[in-house]
Amino acid sequence: MNNKLSILLLNISVVVAILFTGCITRTVTETNTVPLEPLKPLLEVWEILQTDFVDKNTINKPQLNQSAILGLSKASNIDAEILNDLDSSSRNIPAGIPEDLEEFWNSWAMIFKEHDNNETPLEPESLTQAAIQEMITSLDDAHTSYIGPKYHDIEAPIMEGNYQGIGSYIYLRDGQFFLTPMPGSPSQSAGVKAGDILITVNGESVEGWTQFEAVDNLRGPKGTEVTIEVRHLGKEELSTISIIRGVIKIESIAGSLIEDKIGYIKIGAFYQNTRQDFLAQLRELQSSGAQGLIIDVRDNPGGLLSITNQITDEFLKGGIIAYQKDANGKRTDFTASNNGMALEIPLVVLVNNYSASGSEILAGAIQDYERGTIIGTTTLGKGTVNKLHRLSDGGSLYYSFARWYTPNGNMIEANGLEPDIIIQSGNEGAGDIQLSKGIEIINNAIKTKT
Repeated sequence: MNNKLSILLLNISVVVAILFTGCITRTVTETNTVPLEPLKPLLEVWEILQTDFVDKNTINKPQLNQSAILGLSKASNIDAEILNDLDSSSRNIPAGIPEDLEEFWNSWAMIFKEHDNNETPLEPESLTQAAIQEMITSLDDAHTSYIGPKYHDIEAPIMEGNYQGIGSYIYLRDGQFFLTPMPGSPSQSAGVKAGDILITVNGESVEGWTQFEAVDNLRGPKGTEVTIEVRHLGKEELSTISIIRGVIKIESIAGSLIEDKIGYIKIGAFYQNTRQDFLAQLRELQSSGAQGLIIDVRDNPGGLLSITNQITDEFLKGGIIAYQKDANGKRTDFTASNNGMALEIPLVVLVNNYSASGSEILAGAIQDYERGTIIGTTTLGKGTVNKLHRLSDGGSLYYSFARWYTPNGNMIEANGLEPDIIIQSGNEGAGDIQLSKGIEIINNAIKTKT
């Protein structure tokens, strides 16, 4: 994946030392038969977690060891108790293996010394990937994941503007996959609704899947069919939905003029071309006589940090848009320029519990500066900043390295943003009561201004 195409709001720049380059200096018995080179990606991941992971100070190293050993057990079909029942006193640890990974190394060495043979040969690369996967899972951080080589470039087509699949955002929260269909997509036409919990894909349970496995199974050539089971929001029974995949043309901006004086812009996500399309829509609405503006970021999962900041900049007269703090307490501010196109126009922002990440940054800045009125329900609370680090096995570690804060210092992660006016979405047939309230507020602001 091209770094600038990362969906998670970041210009990625991280350098992690490759611990194994020229570092095996001791001669030990195990290294005659125990492979070392395939362990490089695991050591890279270990180093990142110790130095750059946002919660590095709370990492439980023995737990990481045990989780990595569990990965070995699952991938090799050797009972974890056997791998843990070792006499480490007779084993030498090669240079380059951190002392904190001694427990894992003992299991790794034993598995190849005693269980690798011509009849049942082991695949060290697969074992390493399984160990990394279990290690990352044990962190219990929804925004940190290991992306194996197979899945590494899976998100690139989205940021380029089109791909083939069902046309739905999917994200993992509290061990469940949530779907949000894109407007006009095959998933929306088939009946998928925002907030649906994904249960099965083609009859197979998604329990235990990574996010990238879920995406890989849902995506596919246009014209092919995929059947999913979902649980709609507030429903107990499951719904079976068959979807014919198509070419997904991603349109992140849609707009219209309401009552001949209120501009409405829906921002579906913050993609590479979103700012350009947003500015074009804003100019069109202003030239059509819009005296107030409603920005709708409901169900918006976020996107690129640079685009988020540029769009937010259009509304603010300088000041901090947001700031981040990394694992070492370093603060980075992102500021507005005071050169925006919509600095004075009355403003409303619509949010809901699926507004995440970039949409929370925009809404948080508007709210803190009292630049407009936030209407809807408390947002998702995705306030973690992520990096994507390419590993030597061709995969990547996608990990949390900082937290977002609004200009007033409110942490977004886990908390979300509480709107100025809380309005739940209406029942089917009740109309868009959140939008109706936004129209009312803008009309009152226009009257006051004139």
